[in-house]
Amino acid sequence: MDLTTQELTFTSDLISSKPKAWIHVLSELIGKPNISVLEIGSYEGKSAIWFLTHILTGTGSTITCIDHWHNVPFNESLFDKNIAAINCSHKVRKIKGYSNEELMKLYGEKYDVIFIDGDHSAWGCLSDMVISWSLLKNKGYMIIDDYIWDTTYKKDMNQWERPKLAIDSFMNCYVNRFEIMHKDMQVILKKTTGDIGPWYAPYNPQEKSDK
Repeated sequence: MDLTTQELTFTSDLISSKPKAWIHVLSELIGKPNISVLEIGSYEGKSAIWFLTHILTGTGSTITCIDHWHNVPFNESLFDKNIAAINCSHKVRKIKGYSNEELMKLYGEKYDVIFIDGDHSAWGCLSDMVISWSLLKNKGYMIIDDYIWDTTYKKDMNQWERPKLAIDSFMNCYVNRFEIMHKDMQVILKKTTGDIGPWYAPYNPQEKSDK
């Protein structure tokens, strides 16, 4: 679908440079049935529309969009209008709220792709990554935006105000549990092991100590 021919309205273009990497990495998912995407930070719906029109074209495929749209009702109304314009409202679950609260409510759900573009503070980004990792299917993809945000137009910001510190910290803590598929303005990780690896066994208080 050529988005330029649709009745869509955006106040800014935040994704035009990103789909090339997305298409390359996510090509195996295109058109498959029952593919699920979780998006954290939806703004006016442009990235959600890209997923809907390029990846989620198979039967039963859906996207869950989380955004608080706090003090930006105009952007939320554009999100609703744009999704309706491409006749995909039935494939979109819109959740209005803060991700650190709403992600916890999705416990038990599993997604093929998780796109994180919400809170850009290191704390907020790390929280989104850690909580949503358990929602990502094994062999699924996590896309985290604005990794090199600090080397472009945010040079005056402290490191804890940018996603890079969070992304680096996550990759150091979760080493050997993912494959880096892309690393530039965005980082794309492919989950290579389940949530509980062979090195970890849940604590069982009923087990007797050998000591």
